[in-house]
Amino acid sequence: MSAAPYPHSLSDIAEEFRLLDIKRRKAALSDGEREQYHSLFERLSDALAGGVRYRRMNERKFLRVPFPMTVQIRRGSTTLSAPCLNFGGGGCAILAEQFLLEEEAFIDSIEMAGETYRIDSQSQICWSRHTESGGREYGLRFLLESPEVRDTVDRIFYQALGHFINGQPNAAVAPTSKSAASSQS
Repeated sequence: MSAAPYPHSLSDIAEEFRLLDIKRRKAALSDGEREQYHSLFERLSDALAGGVRYRRMNERKFLRVPFPMTVQIRRGSTTLSAPCLNFGGGGCAILAEQFLLEEEAFIDSIEMAGETYRIDSQSQICWSRHTESGGREYGLRFLLESPEVRDTVDRIFYQALGHFINGQPNAAVAPTSKSAASSQS
């Protein structure tokens, strides 16, 4: 049996990662598949962070894709619309002019490339910091309560990754602080 060809293009890397990620969610990966998964994760992570000068190195469970989208967050009876700096299978980073007091936020939906994806899920506010414009950045961790929510988050992630790979512009959400451009959450 011959080894599979080594993926060279970003599209090939993303597709192989997606297939292994689906397999990983259903059953344990073999040692070789686990090694390949981590290798692809690292390569995608490096490609997604391209151009980020002061990338913070950390042990991340999920990749983050920088692609313009808007997160609708419910706070009591009102809904806050916040630009998303990056999105991943485990959470996202948003910009908000309003201060979020709660430790949790309820995410109604994500709007991306003209599509609205209903999530209806709790998220945990993991960190926040001031921006140069006077707003705040927040790191949200998704609390994935059901397989449907997990599937929706995965669908959004892979759609954003596909847009990113195909070189669609990311001008709709420009970081408003140096830390927004250099952080990954």
